[in-house]
Amino acid sequence: LYPFLLDKWHKTGGTIQFGAPYIDDQAMGFYAGDLISVVGRPGLGKTWMMLSSALKNWRGGSDGTPKRIGFVSMEVLAELIMQRLAAMDFGIPFKVMQEGMASKLMIPDGAGSLVTTDPKKDLKAKLTTLEGHDTPLYIIDGNLAASVDDVIAFAQMEQLDAIYIDGAYLLKNDKAKGPYDAVALNAPRLKSDLATNLKMPVFCSWQFGREATKLKKGETPGLQHIGYSDTIGQLSSVVMGLF
Repeated sequence: LYPFLLDKWHKTGGTIQFGAPYIDDQAMGFYAGDLISVVGRPGLGKTWMMLSSALKNWRGGSDGTPKRIGFVSMEVLAELIMQRLAAMDFGIPFKVMQEGMASKLMIPDGAGSLVTTDPKKDLKAKLTTLEGHDTPLYIIDGNLAASVDDVIAFAQMEQLDAIYIDGAYLLKNDKAKGPYDAVALNAPRLKSDLATNLKMPVFCSWQFGREATKLKKGETPGLQHIGYSDTIGQLSSVVMGLF
């Protein structure tokens, strides 16, 4: 019975996935109305994880159909986001993308050996392949100023299949009295007005509060350690912690 049910769940799973096998096997894909939260202290890889997921879904996801993806960056400049995406998509080290192209580069071939490649030539060839890509991947520069209304309006206008908000705790809200109040007001709207009403999964990155850094050895952070508001953990379909 169990293999039958597992096979059935896989066939009926959501077409938007995170891109990490263990998470996708557990969640069986994500659906309209899902709010997926990635939580961690600064510098632990939240942005890279979100970009990797966005790229995989844009490239085809679980069903091979490219998805219309929006990526809202509230902290990192759009140019850096594009460089990171290109590095991931083309298999070129990010340092090379950021600091300039070397004429030759030795990279692993996946079989335990190194091969010589020309990053400039590789990048040009791979960029050319994107010219005919009909499905957009939008990079939105929030620049610490975007509001939850801005994000909702853009997602509706572009009819996105999924949206990623990196640094969602920085989204503005005109009715809020401060950053904590803004998160408490914005999180329900991300769940209802964006994920549910516009019928798409919404991926957000948040931060653990400072109390998470004071835990004793062997203790791990929980939902109660997410910064700004308890509503994040309460409204999320899945919460992934990086520590």
